[in-house]
Amino acid sequence: MTALLRWLVIGIIPPMAAAQQRSPTAHLDVPVIGTVRQISGDVISVDSDGKIVEITVDRNGEVWKGKTFHDLSPVRIGDDLSARCRSVASGKLVCEAIWLNIVNCFAVITRVHNNDFEVLTNPDADPQSAYVKETKIVQVDSDTLFNDSAKDDLKPGRMFR
Repeated sequence: MTALLRWLVIGIIPPMAAAQQRSPTAHLDVPVIGTVRQISGDVISVDSDGKIVEITVDRNGEVWKGKTFHDLSPVRIGDDLSARCRSVASGKLVCEAIWLNIVNCFAVITRVHNNDFEVLTNPDADPQSAYVKETKIVQVDSDTLFNDSAKDDLKPGRMFR
C-alpha cells in the first residue's frame, strides 16, 4: 500500500531549556497529545485520551503544519496534535508550540525522484511482530525540514527516520 506523507519532520522535537535555568516562579511545561475536535477563535479543543483539553493560542505561540504559523489558520478538525503548553494563573493552558500531523517512521529509501522519494517502513521487522512493512511516498518541497542531513543525502539503500 502506498500512502502520501505530506508533512514530515526528520529528527526529534527539541526539548525546552533545562529546569535549573528557570526561575522558581516559572510555569512548568504541560504536554498535550491528541486529536483536534473543535476550533473557536484562539482556542483549540483537543481529545486527549478521552478527555477534552482546551489550548489557547496567543501571538507568541507557534503552530507547525508543514511550516511555522503564528495563528490557527492551518488547524483542521481531525488533525493529530502534539503541543507544549504552559499553565497560567487562571488555570488555562497557553500554547508555546503545536505540531500537527507529525509522522515518525523507520524506513529504508527505495527510490528517489525530484520532488518525492519512496521508502519501505520497518524493513527488518519480524513477520510475527505488529510492525508493518509498507511502501510510502514522501513529498519533498521548500518547506521540508532536514535535521543533520540534506536533500542530496536521499539515496536508495539509505536508512531514513
